[in-house]
Amino acid sequence: MSPSGTKKITPRPSQKEAVEFLRKKGLSEKAITPLIKKEKTIRHLGKFSLKGQRVINRLTEAHEKLSSGYTELKSQGQHLELPRNRVTAFDEAIRDKFNELTPDQKKLIEPNVRELLGKPITARSMVDFAQDVFNKGGMAERAGAKSTKRAVKMLKDPVRQFMKEIDPAVAKEYQLLDKFWGKKNQITRRLKPDQLDRAIDLAETAGIATGILTGNLNLLTKVLGSVGGRALATELLINPRLQNLSNQMLQAASRNQSAILKKLNDSFINELEKKHPDLAEKLRKKSSDGP
Repeated sequence: MSPSGTKKITPRPSQKEAVEFLRKKGLSEKAITPLIKKEKTIRHLGKFSLKGQRVINRLTEAHEKLSSGYTELKSQGQHLELPRNRVTAFDEAIRDKFNELTPDQKKLIEPNVRELLGKPITARSMVDFAQDVFNKGGMAERAGAKSTKRAVKMLKDPVRQFMKEIDPAVAKEYQLLDKFWGKKNQITRRLKPDQLDRAIDLAETAGIATGILTGNLNLLTKVLGSVGGRALATELLINPRLQNLSNQMLQAASRNQSAILKKLNDSFINELEKKHPDLAEKLRKKSSDGP
């Protein structure tokens, strides 16, 4: 295990597969950090974090590396065909899902279905189809169409299922790329300026940071204010050192290890000071004064 506060992420068991996969794809620790957050955490942190250049840089890096991952996967999968005795089953599965779509959705997606089923079914053709459907669904949603996410998911389900029959390792690679591409897009949507301009309830802002100070909601409410709360939310979203420390603080609090908790709290403040000395000073003063 890495020592407290090191630059390298120390993943929890549930995060280990994700972190190893993203490192393999060439993402930096800072670009990995937001992608391994739980969806609920992203919804909260994204609502309050600042849309600064550092956040944009992390998302740009993730976009580039994951795009390269898709390119490599398609290159690998262009000669991997679905067994002939399974083509009919795949055809039926796609058509069954297609028939559940609305008339407008069918009109949008029908050319892609026709192209997919009109040539040999390979891992590459499956990925191309899924990406085309995803992109069309996104464009339709931005134009005001409804239920496009459901339609996209329905059509991608047979792709995931039958790709396992072509090559389980390729299917797993696709599953993980798809998962983190979705996470990247989710974070991007959450960081839109109009979302960040909402009035912030300071108690809720403090609640987002419970991993830092073990539920001491009064600390951020009284000390940091709305701007400070946003800045701290950004750090929790993108800074792997602070994520490691907050995870360890939560563990120490749950075990009533007050001495360890105090030491981790000091380490957290020291790390925060590198980017936000004013916030760190406020937290340090409050910690020394007590709740």
